[in-house]
Amino acid sequence: MIQFLEKYAAAIIGITLGYYIYKYCGINHESSKEFIKQYTTIGTCLFGFLLTLFSIIIQGKNVVIDKIKSNRKTFVRFVCLNKQVVIVTLLLTIYAYIIGYINIECFISASMYKEEILNIITIVFYGGFIWTLLITIYFLIIFYFIIQGKEE
Repeated sequence: MIQFLEKYAAAIIGITLGYYIYKYCGINHESSKEFIKQYTTIGTCLFGFLLTLFSIIIQGKNVVIDKIKSNRKTFVRFVCLNKQVVIVTLLLTIYAYIIGYINIECFISASMYKEEILNIITIVFYGGFIWTLLITIYFLIIFYFIIQGKEE
């Protein structure tokens, strides 16, 4: 059950809240464009931070890092969660760059569903943003639990 929650709960919550934001908060592509552009900087910094943290854990030699590595099951779980966070952050950063800086309106300008397509693109971004936020927070909580010596 815990593995299911670790793998899928954040994605499901992200997609659901992304749709909720669109449906009930009145956020659309045009009003979100500047935030999407700014996310590329945030996502790049988060990506770098998570990779740096990962490399410190893998290559480091001190008491805390040896403690993390000593419990193989927890360490593997920690590495897998870090991998998931890094991949989702990288993909969302690339997606935000594409929809923020490339004028996608010109590609769909002839479509009679232009607004709906742009709003779906924005919903996907917000869902991914919430997903990234949730798994990053979860990853940091697991990291602090491991440092404090708690296993679950």
